[in-house]
Amino acid sequence: MEATFKIDGKIMVLMKRIYSIYRHRSGGIGTQKGRGKLGKGLASGCVRACLICVVATFPALASAQLLKSTYPRIGAYEIGGTHETKKPEYRQALAKHDIVIMGFWRNWSGLDTQTNQLLSMRDVLIDIKRRAAQLGNNDILLGKYTIFMESGSDDTAGGSPSEKFQKLSNEVGPGYSRNNDWWARTADGENTSSYHGNWNTNVTDFVTPDSNGDTWPEWAAAYDYEEFFESVPELDIWFIDNWFYRPRVKADWDGDGRNDDRNADNVKRYYREGLMDGLIRARQLAPDLIFMGNVDGEPQISQGMLTEPEYRGQLSALYESAIGKSYSQETWGSWYTMMEQYQTTLQNARDGLLIMTVVGDATDYRQMRYGLASCLMDGGYYYYTTVETEYRSALWFDEYDVNLGRPIDPPQFSAWQNGVYRRRFENGVVLVNPKGNGTQTVQLEPGYNRIDGTQDRDVNNGKPVSSVTIPARDGIILLNDGANQAPAPRPKPPQLSGP
Repeated sequence: MEATFKIDGKIMVLMKRIYSIYRHRSGGIGTQKGRGKLGKGLASGCVRACLICVVATFPALASAQLLKSTYPRIGAYEIGGTHETKKPEYRQALAKHDIVIMGFWRNWSGLDTQTNQLLSMRDVLIDIKRRAAQLGNNDILLGKYTIFMESGSDDTAGGSPSEKFQKLSNEVGPGYSRNNDWWARTADGENTSSYHGNWNTNVTDFVTPDSNGDTWPEWAAAYDYEEFFESVPELDIWFIDNWFYRPRVKADWDGDGRNDDRNADNVKRYYREGLMDGLIRARQLAPDLIFMGNVDGEPQISQGMLTEPEYRGQLSALYESAIGKSYSQETWGSWYTMMEQYQTTLQNARDGLLIMTVVGDATDYRQMRYGLASCLMDGGYYYYTTVETEYRSALWFDEYDVNLGRPIDPPQFSAWQNGVYRRRFENGVVLVNPKGNGTQTVQLEPGYNRIDGTQDRDVNNGKPVSSVTIPARDGIILLNDGANQAPAPRPKPPQLSGP
């Protein structure tokens, strides 16, 4: 099913220029900074609303039909594995997943470690889809990583001048007293940074548009489209990292000589609106792709998680490091707030598509089960990686080979027995015991068996069970009598396109 609506580019540019006029006439961040500026008025808000409506008009992916209907759903956020794609065994491992997000950079190429053939990004994608088809995994979705809110701080990264660096440095900013360009700067004109080796970009509409009427997110979207997506039909997902609900740094976004409070409602709104400019442009250029963002959120204060009106329903989501990091919600908060963030984000995600990522040791099967069982309480895709090989591990576990079928129970929001959560599927049941609940024994209906696995035989030994004892921070998948442990059969694959 193809998109049935595509806004004319000239109309988009006209709408943006009208909005730009109102932006410049209305001044900067606004009266919340206490300097009497008018702020963005009703007319500019109407134009902005029209732009957001344009995005909403694009049909939800032909997508809900592309999502895997049986469980578990397994994703791979392998943005650090670009060099690994030269290895046939790595491409084979990726081909088993339902969704794979990859890195790659401009003009990437590498020699196949087996054949010595020179590979392009598209060659790799074609081979992964070919291998997936041989496995019967015809519905695999492949995605490419991009980012709007920051860019490399090294002009010669990769051995050649960076077009993005030059664009950001040479365009006219919001009126900084010095270094007035498209980088996000402090009131004294210094660059800001959230991650080593990168500088934040001024994604807002307070910068001066370029000669085409574009701001940074719009220009970056067009650049990435031409560089990575336009000629690569094997890509299904356009992934945008750091899709934040508020800025991560304090900067002078409107160039008035004062740093803006990143927690002020209007600052957060203008930041989100700027990122949406990029999404609007990207979706205009590639209406048939799935758009996914690395989404943040704070369930304790009910912010983020795609709940804001600018973001709600606009793109699919990745929930990064839900478990396993010092900053993970499950670590410093609780399992319950982690699940609230997961389920709220999923509810607001376009097409109900979300990947949850969890970090742990490669042989910490308990940690892996805990994350997977938590994810299976709702409809997300699951990805487990390690600290040592983070985002380039392509790990596979016994539980991934199970065919649970479709869910019988709806997503779970309350405990079933002794604080343990349960969700039933056509071919089995999933149990998870939250952090802080202590070891619990639960009674089961007749007819369940443990998975007959090879990795953790103390848990997955294939034996029938009438009750199970589950430590806190653990989970388990049990299969019905006679259930087929092999993954659900997939339809016959179509002929893949050539390189």
